[in-house]
Amino acid sequence: MKNIFLVLLQICIGFNLNAQPNQIDRNGKKQGAWQKNYPGSNVPQYTGQFLDDLPIGIFIYYFESGQKKAEIKHGLPNNTAAVMLYFENGQILSDGFYKHGRKDSLWYSYAISGELICAENYKNDVLEGKCVYYFKEGQYLENKLQIQQITHFHNGEPNGTYQEYFYNGNLKMSGSYTEGEKNGLWTEYYNSGEQMVTINYKNNLQHGWATYFDKSGEVKNKIMYRKGRALSEKELSEFLNWCRAHNQDPNL
Repeated sequence: MKNIFLVLLQICIGFNLNAQPNQIDRNGKKQGAWQKNYPGSNVPQYTGQFLDDLPIGIFIYYFESGQKKAEIKHGLPNNTAAVMLYFENGQILSDGFYKHGRKDSLWYSYAISGELICAENYKNDVLEGKCVYYFKEGQYLENKLQIQQITHFHNGEPNGTYQEYFYNGNLKMSGSYTEGEKNGLWTEYYNSGEQMVTINYKNNLQHGWATYFDKSGEVKNKIMYRKGRALSEKELSEFLNWCRAHNQDPNL
């Protein structure tokens, strides 16, 4: 039995050694090992294995310099593939998953110097859900990962709450988007944490009161906007009288 096993092993090894890359079967489907080179060059664009025209296992893609550009592991559950993308200097550019060849679920992206830039969620190759962006500074020298911005997306557009931060962790700005446009109350803050200004938006235009504060919380100025235009004193008086007569909120 042992001798039979050795013979079969030798046959398999011999078969693999003699197998030629870039083979197409009688049905026109790619089978086995493949390597595609850059035109007029021996530098591969990619190397990998096919089974019935479908990629299997690990595919590696290269820059024209020969440095690794991407590594994709096919055949994971739910038609997903694990992806690692690289800068030409070898530093990781981003990593995440493809589903049916498109970005899906959580992706991390990095600066060419190695710092984490963002953690973004994708669905069908567009941003979807909570995405977090980070300051580059301090990640190595201070061993600190500080959030710079949190944005929620739907169908690739900002949709939902938004927060932006100073490097010290205090809020810099907060508000909400509807289908990519600012709507409702947005607040900007001093670096020390106090409110600096509150602005009402409608369809991405300033619409309603914009109120400016000093650091003690006292109101410094108030400006009324309608569809992005600041009202004059006469227009403001007439508009506020109309709002009182009709029992309407001036911010609407």
